[in-house]
Amino acid sequence: MERYIQDFMQKLYNNYIKTSVPNNYTLSEIDRIMKDKYRAFEEDSEKADVEWYVEDTYVVRKYYVIHDPKVLEELFTTEEKIDLYTSIQNGKQENVVLENDSERMWNHIEEGRRINVIIESIDNKKISNYTIQGTSEKLWNDIVLFEGIDDDKCYL
Repeated sequence: MERYIQDFMQKLYNNYIKTSVPNNYTLSEIDRIMKDKYRAFEEDSEKADVEWYVEDTYVVRKYYVIHDPKVLEELFTTEEKIDLYTSIQNGKQENVVLENDSERMWNHIEEGRRINVIIESIDNKKISNYTIQGTSEKLWNDIVLFEGIDDDKCYL
């Protein structure tokens, strides 16, 4: 049985190597995917409502906003859609007055009309840290893939 598992793991590893999936994505690859696949637009990172992981002027920061209704519809799981619907209904009952742009932005996030993705890079090549403002398990899975695995951790 042990030999069978070792053979299976080796085949799996060989298939992974053949696919040429990158261990991590470059910032330019991430930029292309965010804009093409998610139809995100890039905002000035100074406008992001986030506490920075690294307080350093040399850190590259990218701030993407996804607000295309069709893209958002595809990004949400059934459970997330139910939660968002509930949030919208609760907001209607509370009759909340939104007084500024920040409150409107967070309201749009809470209602599933917007997702913010903030990417940080220390080396200007790959992700060092990220923040997702909004709910989407599917998007989170992609961002984790973007972050990748260090070469020294890729072994059997």
